[in-house]
This record gives sequence, structure tokens and C-alpha cells, in this order.
Amino acid sequence: MRVDKWIWAVRMVKSRTLAGTMCKAGKVFVNGEKVKPSKDIKLEDRIEVQHKSVIKIYEVTGFIEKRTSAELATQNYINHSPAPDPLENPADNDFELPQAVRDKGEGRPTKKDRRAIDEFTDYY
Repeated sequence: MRVDKWIWAVRMVKSRTLAGTMCKAGKVFVNGEKVKPSKDIKLEDRIEVQHKSVIKIYEVTGFIEKRTSAELATQNYINHSPAPDPLENPADNDFELPQAVRDKGEGRPTKKDRRAIDEFTDYY
């Protein structure tokens, strides 16, 4: 099976076009080698994908022809990715920042309220 098709089928990326583009950009490695989108993979190959600032490392344990549910996709790989560092980049790790909260029924914020909210959020 082609590496770009497998990356898409196991839900590493959103589209097969993106998977092919990442291969061409040199962000996909099979067993430590940069590969083209047409590279055939086999069982027990290690696939490493660099997507944004995250590195995902998977071991191939099966093949699926079409993109399916996440539950079925997880049966076709073993995840060897390192755990993300929550303090390194909060935006990449879904780290929640404090949010301004308004009580129900207060309506839309006034200009003064909006400036105060903007000033508060600029600090974080």
C-alpha cells in the first residue's frame, strides 16, 4: 500500500492530498528514510510524520483501503509517539487559557467592556 494513502486512511492527516504534499516536502519518513508519496509500505514499518511542531511515530500493523472510523484506524498501527510537553507550546497541546465570562442576560459587551476584555487577553 502507498504511504500517502495509509497516512490518510489511519487519520494522521485530513486529506490524501495533504499526505502527498507532506511526503514531497520531506516531512514523512519510513524506517528513517525520506519517502515519496508512492513508496510502498509493509507490515512492521515505522512511519514518522512531522506535522506542525508535532512528531508522530507509528508502526504499521495492518492496512485499510478507505478512511474509516478512528476506532478501526487505531487497529492498524501502534503509536510510538513521544508524549507532548505541555509547557513547550500551549496552543499545540490544547492548553486552556483563561477566558472572560459574562453572566447570562447582561447582553453584549459595551466598548468599555470590550477594551477591558482585550486588555485582559493581551497579557496571555
